[in-house]
Amino acid sequence: MGHATAIQLKEEKFVFTDKAKRFSYILMGVGLLLAIVGYFTYHPSIEGLTEEQLHHLPIKRLLGSILFNGYFFFLIGSLAIIFLVINQLSNAGWYVSFRRVLEAISEFMPYGAIIVFLVVFLSLYVFHGGIYHWAHDGVTDIDPLLAKKTWYLNKTFFTLRVALFSGFWVWAASMVRKYSRLEDKHSTGLTDTTYFDKTYRLSALFMFVFGFTFSMYAWDIAMSVDAHWYSTIFTIYNFATGWISAVTVCYLLTWYLRKNGYLEGIVSDEHMQDLGKWMFALSMFWSYMWVAQFLLIWYS
Repeated sequence: MGHATAIQLKEEKFVFTDKAKRFSYILMGVGLLLAIVGYFTYHPSIEGLTEEQLHHLPIKRLLGSILFNGYFFFLIGSLAIIFLVINQLSNAGWYVSFRRVLEAISEFMPYGAIIVFLVVFLSLYVFHGGIYHWAHDGVTDIDPLLAKKTWYLNKTFFTLRVALFSGFWVWAASMVRKYSRLEDKHSTGLTDTTYFDKTYRLSALFMFVFGFTFSMYAWDIAMSVDAHWYSTIFTIYNFATGWISAVTVCYLLTWYLRKNGYLEGIVSDEHMQDLGKWMFALSMFWSYMWVAQFLLIWYS
């Protein structure tokens, strides 16, 4: 049976050591170098394509890689704050010990949203559709299926959806973090629930809006790359991917902080075990959705 204990909190600030900085810069440098090498060494030769289409294939490949990496890490940040919100709405207490870790993960959301939006903008308005073939000039004249979807898959509406959905998520996540810090700073005691109530109401709104908009966001960013293929469980599969990844990143960061002397007396072995149970449960959920998605593709 769980029990509550009073603990003495101390002011802690994570020190980003020079060694950790160097390691991060090296990884970023290697990633940038590989992207450049991949761009200049990609020389496709596909029959039936015009010279202009062949010319744009390397940039489409680069944009596709950036898009799906940005989308994946944006999902991690988004589902980290959603995991926090779920615990908030269920009045859970166990997650409070590592709440700041979840909030820190969600800090990447603005950067991920910008990366995804920039790739979408470049694809649609600079590279004549880019990786989204439904946006290529004249394609709806020869493709009846895409012609039927123009009310939804058109450049203006598509861009507006991506901007509004990701913008709302980023704003809501920033407000959740803001109220969390204000609660720590200005709360006068256990009976003062001013900021807790604000966070609770915002969390309810966030979950409601996220549930609807995430479906369309996943359709837009990932599934519409091939608008001829569509799946009714694609959104759930993406959600499961982001959720298990977010909890795993939270576990790894919390383990790293404890290993280096942080969160002492705050995060216990039981907390880590509970996070591990969440990882196991979500991995089962993800595996189930993956197999279901595979079978749908196979049977089709």
